Amino acid sequence: MPSENCCVAKVECCFWSQPFSMCCLPPLKESCTTRFLYIIYFIVSAAFSCALVSKTVEDKILQLPRFANFCDLVGPEGDCSHFLGHVAVYRISYATAIFFLVFAVITFWVKKSTTIRGGIHNGYWFWKLLLLLGMWIGSYYIPINDPEFRILLYIGFTAGSLFIIVQLWLLLDLAASWNRRWSEKIESGGSKCWYIVMVLFILISYGTSLFFGYVCIAWYGLPFEDCYQNIVYPFVSVLLCIVISIMAFLPIKTQDQQRRTPIMQAAMVSAYVMFLTWSAIVIKPPLILKEEVGISLNETVFTETSNKSSQICQPTRLNSFYEMDNQQGELINAILSAILTLAVVLYACIQTSRTVSLGELNESSHPHIHVERSSIWCCCQETSPRTPEEMAVRKRGWGAIHNEAEAVGYSYTFFHLTFLLATLYVMMTLTNWYSPSEAKLETLNRTWPPFWVKLASAWFGAVLFCVRLFVLHCVQPSNRSEGSSRSRRGGKRSSRSTAV
Repeated sequence: MPSENCCVAKVECCFWSQPFSMCCLPPLKESCTTRFLYIIYFIVSAAFSCALVSKTVEDKILQLPRFANFCDLVGPEGDCSHFLGHVAVYRISYATAIFFLVFAVITFWVKKSTTIRGGIHNGYWFWKLLLLLGMWIGSYYIPINDPEFRILLYIGFTAGSLFIIVQLWLLLDLAASWNRRWSEKIESGGSKCWYIVMVLFILISYGTSLFFGYVCIAWYGLPFEDCYQNIVYPFVSVLLCIVISIMAFLPIKTQDQQRRTPIMQAAMVSAYVMFLTWSAIVIKPPLILKEEVGISLNETVFTETSNKSSQICQPTRLNSFYEMDNQQGELINAILSAILTLAVVLYACIQTSRTVSLGELNESSHPHIHVERSSIWCCCQETSPRTPEEMAVRKRGWGAIHNEAEAVGYSYTFFHLTFLLATLYVMMTLTNWYSPSEAKLETLNRTWPPFWVKLASAWFGAVLFCVRLFVLHCVQPSNRSEGSSRSRRGGKRSSRSTAV
């Protein structure tokens, strides 16, 4: 039973299994506060990694005399690069990834928060912080030679690619949930504004797809006879988006005999595919078309000068007021990728029990248990209290509400695995994927591996959604028809046996 004293409650959440709560806030659900604190851990780790790979931060730190003395004392032969740069990012990121992997294993198949493993997930925050800091510090004492570093690079490369697919899967889940909720509101006689919102969302998504397609062709694909490769890639993506949209416009008959079109999912997938295509072309190594060498003779001083020019398929001056150069495009790509990564991680954190958690399983196996369906804004208690503890918390005005005492609201293991993949994805992005030694936060270099990772992920995601639509259109209706025919035949047999 949690303490009635605020200070004692803070100590309990730091050193014991009680969930985190704030005295200055209204009663909060433990499922919300727990995910919020893990988000803070992830953001701090990502920010620390950004600082380690930043050339500006490195120059400032190396100017500190005490840091140089620290390097002489601890570092290998006074080498301060041991604590900074891409190797340090690998150390911090892998330590954070192992941290989330440990909790993913510990919380595997946890069904309610009142168990010991559930308490480990929701409490002990001071010890978790010490564990994470200890893993960060301990990672610097582990020698990393070239063979080991190459293995870590391949692992991070695979995890970063998987996270791109996880992004697409979670975006599909988000679009499906919005489509279902908005469609139900429209079909139940709700406001027509929901229909307008749905149409606007679809138009904005397809408008975003067209914008990225135009940018790929107009900025990176001209002149066509020389830069045709930069047109072929977005053309394939556009073709896949057209196929997705055509298949999505065909209505799908659900189990309740309602016909719905997953056009919202198709619109979001199209926007994501075109964004990945643009993101891949932005980091594609520049294509040098031709080199011209001219020799001019200066008759006044009798000297020869040579002029060398090259033409590459990159953005040029758009108009007289604005100029988009390569580094600005890479910076915009990095910012959008970071925003999308954080958004996907946040959505994975607020994921309710309708996808991969155990709530539905618990509810089906134990019908007397009420599984709470938390919304996206899940912090505050929306329903009336059902237990004496909740009534006491509401009366006190602060504290943590144990809304997962009977059944968890999300999968703890999937939650930590998402953070694991996101951490390694951020690591690979900051360290320039396959060329980490050249990585600096201020100057993003272009290499082929991240280009093919993002482009292949875009096409694979589109094909995956096509397969999903094919299953919804062709496989599931046939299975339902076979099931109904079997049930009819079974009914006829039972009626005959009864007649006999």
